[in-house]
Amino acid sequence: MPQRVRTNRLALTGALATALLISGCGTPPWEIEQEASASGSSSASESTSASPSPSGTASASYAASAPPSPAPTLAQIVNDLATGSTQRVLTAGAASLSATYWSDLDMGSWTPDASKPVSLSLIATLDGEAPVYLSRLQVVSLVRDESGALLTQLPQIVDESRVTPGYAIGDPFSYSTTILVPPLDTAARSVELTLSYDVLIATDAKGTAFARQTAIDVITVAITPAAAPAS
Repeated sequence: MPQRVRTNRLALTGALATALLISGCGTPPWEIEQEASASGSSSASESTSASPSPSGTASASYAASAPPSPAPTLAQIVNDLATGSTQRVLTAGAASLSATYWSDLDMGSWTPDASKPVSLSLIATLDGEAPVYLSRLQVVSLVRDESGALLTQLPQIVDESRVTPGYAIGDPFSYSTTILVPPLDTAARSVELTLSYDVLIATDAKGTAFARQTAIDVITVAITPAAAPAS
């Protein structure tokens, strides 16, 4: 009987020792807290170093952005026929020339695709009674876009007098004609007309000798952009 009790005690003692050994193999509580604290600090440090800085992100974004494109330069377009007509006084030697320009087409209809008429009338005044004649008219037309850049030059228009010595333009006589501006490029925004008037002034009473003088005038007419097609 006493021997059985001792055996039981040994068994209990062995079990308790085994339990203590098992417990002794684990990490003590204070070391667990230290490791957890160190692990948390290490994770925070790695997270901080892995995140890009705001300044680095801004620099990369700025470097990738393209420079802004320069705004197009627009020229101020002059329209000498904005009120429907214009009048000029030119000088050709001793003669004073009064030139009047107008268009029978409303300025709102001066679109690139339209045929656009420009009419003119020329009359001369001169001290004395010497007759004055227009022997030749030349018109050079330049078409420009909204920036003022040259798009094209239209064919020259020349009116050579079919009578000798020329068309009588001394008051009360006058010279009249119409210049037709053809359909233009859709980018056209103005047409510039340079008009050269070759004038003959008699130097004797019989009108057998003449002095030739040239007067030059320039008028600009605006082109109205074509309306966008309805959607």
